[in-house]
Amino acid sequence: MCTLLQRERADLIGLDQRALLDSQVVQDAEPDAVWAEIQAGMAKRVDWCWTAGDGTRRWVCADYTPSPTGRGAVEMMVWDVTERRERERAVAMRWEAITAGIAMIEFDTQGNILAANDTFLGAVGYERDEVVGRHHRIFVEPRMRDSADYADFWRRLGSGQPFSDRFKRQRKDGRPIWIRGSYTPVRDLDGQLTGVVKLVADVTDETLRALSFESQVAALHRSMAVAEFSIDGTIETANTNLLSLLGYEASALVGQSEAVLVGDDDGGRAALADLWQTLRSGDHWTGEVARRTCDGGKVWLQVSYNPVAGESGQIDKVVLVASDVTAQVAARQRAERTAADLERKLTHIIAAIGDVSGRSDGAADASQQAEHTVQSMAGAAAEMRQAFDRIAHSVQQSCSTVEQSMADSAAARTSSDAMAEAATALTGIVDMIQAIASQINMLALNATIESARAGEAGKGFAVVAGEVKRLAGQVGGATEQITEVIGRLQALAGDVVATLERMRGSIEGVGSHFEDVNDLVVAQTAATQEIADNMHATAAAVSHIKDSLSTISSAAVQAESRAQEGLAVFKLLRDQSLA
Repeated sequence: MCTLLQRERADLIGLDQRALLDSQVVQDAEPDAVWAEIQAGMAKRVDWCWTAGDGTRRWVCADYTPSPTGRGAVEMMVWDVTERRERERAVAMRWEAITAGIAMIEFDTQGNILAANDTFLGAVGYERDEVVGRHHRIFVEPRMRDSADYADFWRRLGSGQPFSDRFKRQRKDGRPIWIRGSYTPVRDLDGQLTGVVKLVADVTDETLRALSFESQVAALHRSMAVAEFSIDGTIETANTNLLSLLGYEASALVGQSEAVLVGDDDGGRAALADLWQTLRSGDHWTGEVARRTCDGGKVWLQVSYNPVAGESGQIDKVVLVASDVTAQVAARQRAERTAADLERKLTHIIAAIGDVSGRSDGAADASQQAEHTVQSMAGAAAEMRQAFDRIAHSVQQSCSTVEQSMADSAAARTSSDAMAEAATALTGIVDMIQAIASQINMLALNATIESARAGEAGKGFAVVAGEVKRLAGQVGGATEQITEVIGRLQALAGDVVATLERMRGSIEGVGSHFEDVNDLVVAQTAATQEIADNMHATAAAVSHIKDSLSTISSAAVQAESRAQEGLAVFKLLRDQSLA
């Protein structure tokens, strides 16, 4: 004892044993309580930490045995267990270091909680006194507590079977927590089960991410066609949607190269080889592809090829996600054909409108020429009216004297000849007017035809064409009146000539005929005035036709411009829709 404690015997004799205890170390038992039991006659074995004379600590295992002599003496045998306790302390410190960042809880074989460290308590939100002595079921959802699976779980742990898995548990506030737990049965030196130690890692965040990913993948498989390929293009898996779309059984497609789904009649296999070269480099690819079905048909797929890297960082597989766009591709192709046809038709419409514009310009030029001609005819009629005025004046002078009448008869004969020539000239002018009216009528007919071709854009043009046709009818009616007047004029000219001939034969009968001649001249003057008025009216009508044709030409130019703009807008919309 003296050697163990590095003390002299004299220093130990009479010393209260409690004075040897190291005050800085927590002892395994309370000294007063131990001595109370010894004094009651009980034997005790206790580990103490004493301070040696050199200041070092010594752990001793002390056996206290009351003396059988009954004199109150107690025998104490001591073993130096410092090395063992240091080893145990080192192991404890290592265990504390190991478990410092790990949630840990201990149970008996029935599932009752014996202990729990702070990390575990922080994860589940409990205080230590709220869990110790209670059953593990406080961490389990109510619907599982009374289940047969839960009872079997603890039965198997109680039989010594360890468990390690991901579990869903419940915090104190009712919120779920996902843990990665390892349940390890603990045995004593005799091999008997004494309890269960559980090491826990909170994996809630990664579990929720994994569950979210799994639900997304499940949703993707429900709605999309999915396949996995090895890096050489061999089909490793294909989901039900893809198999149904292509008409294959899994056994007939899995293990085959994707090339079996591609025809080579349009260079498809060469394009597929280029695609896989891109995928092996790690680049993903999206687009539309045509694939062959089991029965030789064709489907169009909107695809996304996604290279997937393994743990080494190298691409080891490719995931395909696809949807059936056969109907959309067919609709787009029909739309493209319809667009091309519509573009051709719009081009033809523009050309037709341009032709209408050209024809309208020509008709306007012809109307302008007709206007000049009618204006000239109106001037000639005015001049003829003036000539008749002079004739009337001459006849009145002839009434005052027969001699003057005889002298003037020659002039009257000359004037009559001039009047006959003028009448003949008027006949030619009337023929010209009739020809012009015929041309205007033909232009009106052409305008009506062109407006019908122009469709909706030519409605205004059709109205103007109808007006032109009506004006042409008025010109025709006027020329008929002129023709009738000219006929009367020629008849009157013949009467004048006959009268002059009679005047030469008999001077006595001249006087009685002067009044008739005067009346005829007045009537002829009125008819000539009517011709002049009709010519002016015709000139106004032709001017109106010219203005209307100019309006038609302007409208045609505007229609062509709007059609060109419409074609440009159509092409833009078509390009945007195709893009």
